[in-house]
Amino acid sequence: MLGYLNITGLDLALLLNFKNARLEWKRVLRPREAGEHDTPDLHA
Repeated sequence: MLGYLNITGLDLALLLNFKNARLEWKRVLRPREAGEHDTPDLHA
């Protein structure tokens, strides 16, 4: 998942597991680089 986020440039992914009767999910965040901005780019 982290490789996908790095390639696409996205910061957040949701990993969903439908195997059990109850939905399981996990948020995956891409680690920040030292030079990245803290504010999101709303013009992209």
